[in-house]
Amino acid sequence: MKAAFYIEPGQIEIREVSLPPLEKGDWLIKVMASGVCATDAKTYLRGHPFIKPPAVLGHEVAGVVVAAPVGINNKDGPQEGDRVVVAPYIPCGRCYWCSNEQPTQCTALFATSIEPGGFAEYVRVPANTGGRALYRLPDDLDYAEASLTEPVACALHGIEASRIKAGQTVLVIGDGPMGILLARLAKVFGARVFLSGMLPHRLKIAAQGLDGIFDACHEEVDLRPYTCGRGADVVLIAVGVQEAISYGVRNVRRGGIVNFFAGLPKGTTFPLDLEQVHYGEVTFMGTFGFTPGQFARALEFIASRQIYLADLITAHYSLMETEQALKDTLACNGLKSLILPWGGEV
Repeated sequence: MKAAFYIEPGQIEIREVSLPPLEKGDWLIKVMASGVCATDAKTYLRGHPFIKPPAVLGHEVAGVVVAAPVGINNKDGPQEGDRVVVAPYIPCGRCYWCSNEQPTQCTALFATSIEPGGFAEYVRVPANTGGRALYRLPDDLDYAEASLTEPVACALHGIEASRIKAGQTVLVIGDGPMGILLARLAKVFGARVFLSGMLPHRLKIAAQGLDGIFDACHEEVDLRPYTCGRGADVVLIAVGVQEAISYGVRNVRRGGIVNFFAGLPKGTTFPLDLEQVHYGEVTFMGTFGFTPGQFARALEFIASRQIYLADLITAHYSLMETEQALKDTLACNGLKSLILPWGGEV
């Protein structure tokens, strides 16, 4: 099979390799669509402390089962020919963090992940997932939208952890795919939602269905005029830059919540007036990843069309074009790009 290998920062190489060897109880998935994540693009740009080359990037995978376990262990699980979306990791369910309902902090979170990675023609889903990493797709849901289940699940984790509810005012900072997903999910939860960004082509898409847009290049991001001077109940910071953090801290109301949703490099610091924490009772938090339950609910949101995704998918690339897809993602061209290892319609 063909796979796109990350060799070193700035270099992708398409290689012909053997199919992932299957052990008893494994599944083999033919990858039909794999989303390009900001983490993939940043790894290509400057490396990643936990991803050692050569490695196949990509973890937002939808495809079809071509080999499945036989026997009682897979009686109700996905069978050959089933269309599925793949959760890229599964918490162990036994460690201290899993026992304390914090599965995204599981010490073995990435011990059961797909092999080799989504930018390949096939991936192996290991037996020790027990089939919990595979979710059947409804007949009317295509592979392209299904491949966005993982980012929707991550956004759902951020929304639920921030305790967003109907009637609240939410400010999302960031007009990338994750910022727009957060904003649209917050609307699903009944909030009044504003979004701040800097790229006109993204803000045009983001504006659909929201209550207000700030173009941070040309206007001050200030929610007080829209909230009787209070500020936002919840601020979701979906871009990992200092200026965005400043916007968030300035715009949260007393007693509100600021969620540092975007990934931040180790060592990132920010000056904080602790009066805002103590007397203002503002909660500062972060969220990462998703739980299995949130992955399942994310797929339900997508399948039921409660969250609209089609306009976020702005480019398709062949496996041979993986490097260009990563470059275009870094350049903020469009919004969400997909790798289609087998080409054609998905």
